[in-house]
Amino acid sequence: MVGVPGRLKACKTCRSRRVKCDLQRPGCGQCLRRQVTCGGYERQLIFVNNTSQEVPSASFSLGNKAYSIADRGNERTPTRPPLSPQTIHQYAFVSRASEERMVGWFWSTYLPNGRSASSDTAQFSLYGWTTLIQDLYDKSSMVRAAVLASVLGRMAEVENSPTIRRKSHELYGWTLLSLGRILREPSKHPCYLILSALKLLGFYELWSTSDESNHPNPFKAWSSHVTGNAAFILLRDPSAFIEGHAHRLFADSRYGQAIVGIKLRKPSPLAQQEWKTIPWKTIQKTSRDSLLDIMIELPGIYAEVDSIDACKNQNVQKARRRQLIARCWSLSNDLQGWEAVSGRPMLEFAECVLESGNQTRSDPLSPENLSKGILILIYWAVCIMLYDVLQNEADLYSFSSKARKIWPHFTEPLVYCRKMAALLPCFLNPDTSTNYLILYPVGIALQYQLRIDKGTLSEEQTALMQAFTGNVGKTAMAFMNDAHGFKGSAPHLSSD
Repeated sequence: MVGVPGRLKACKTCRSRRVKCDLQRPGCGQCLRRQVTCGGYERQLIFVNNTSQEVPSASFSLGNKAYSIADRGNERTPTRPPLSPQTIHQYAFVSRASEERMVGWFWSTYLPNGRSASSDTAQFSLYGWTTLIQDLYDKSSMVRAAVLASVLGRMAEVENSPTIRRKSHELYGWTLLSLGRILREPSKHPCYLILSALKLLGFYELWSTSDESNHPNPFKAWSSHVTGNAAFILLRDPSAFIEGHAHRLFADSRYGQAIVGIKLRKPSPLAQQEWKTIPWKTIQKTSRDSLLDIMIELPGIYAEVDSIDACKNQNVQKARRRQLIARCWSLSNDLQGWEAVSGRPMLEFAECVLESGNQTRSDPLSPENLSKGILILIYWAVCIMLYDVLQNEADLYSFSSKARKIWPHFTEPLVYCRKMAALLPCFLNPDTSTNYLILYPVGIALQYQLRIDKGTLSEEQTALMQAFTGNVGKTAMAFMNDAHGFKGSAPHLSSD
């Protein structure tokens, strides 16, 4: 079944002028006679969904961007879900009090220290979006169903219950179908509501990786929603995200966009200057925003590496490699600038912890220090990826070993692996619930370390592997084994 915004088949120009269209192709006769440009017949938003009684293997097409939702197997769900608060409430839990307890338990397993981010911390943390979701929980049936899908998914993992897992799949399907209906007439709904649903659909994938029969590739399932989120954003002007909930969700989404772009090794449209400036026209950038400005450039770096490798003309290849090396040095300057200004509080936090030798803590980190710590881990991961490319390309360009020896110490990726391994224990207190937020940067460091060590077990490897223990670690390990951006096959993470 294919749904489009509205039922009118007229061209865009005739629809806007409210006149009858003769539907001629490629341009209608009305526009031709009036000597105006015909807007064409393309619909911006399309929702494609299987109408059978089973949870669909569905796909969205947003403009010229398409992505598919992971097949959920043979779980059954209504094709026209009655997404009212009463229906969801009766379906998922015995009582409202039970629902509130389970939702509270769920957020406590994800949110650092079990608490939502404060208004100040939310602006530069990676989990500020959850504050908005909790605010929308009782206001939007779609958001509520999406949250409960994740709640039941997490419960199914803990209880190892196929029944609960089936219910979580059905609520996921309900959310998907509701979002599809909204996308047929997106102008009637707040932009942030659509972004919230797309965010939650991707969030659900992070809690369902233990269901291997219906979920063989967690990163692909998650990234399909991230790609859909980007496609929806790109259908709008950057000015649509300059304030309010829309700005927060846009700013938070760039981290996921960068991760997917790094894996796919394709430039991100959000790296264009207009997307780095206009959404902050009235809002000052945070340390997180400035760091993501740099991270979002990495997919383009990887794409250029692949393009240069595929070039057959050696002279052209060498010239382009020289340009790429210069581009890497430019990003290196940006990283050093971030460390000296925006990132200074994060660096001071890390230095203070490392110098005190108090990495293993009995008390949880404060929300502010936790956000600082997570950002410095991401900064180090970006350094590892950038300087890995820089060193490899310099070797291929035939830089002399003498020239390489005088490179600054900060261009050595292993420096950041060691720092990360040393700082990591302060995040691993079992009461902090921070594992989900640190696993991507730690995974990048560990995969680089495994590749460099070539089979030998180093102290850094042992320290970094501590982040991948328990149920959370197993979930993250499956995710990271498919999420790396390194050239070729990165070492496979294993708990063995």
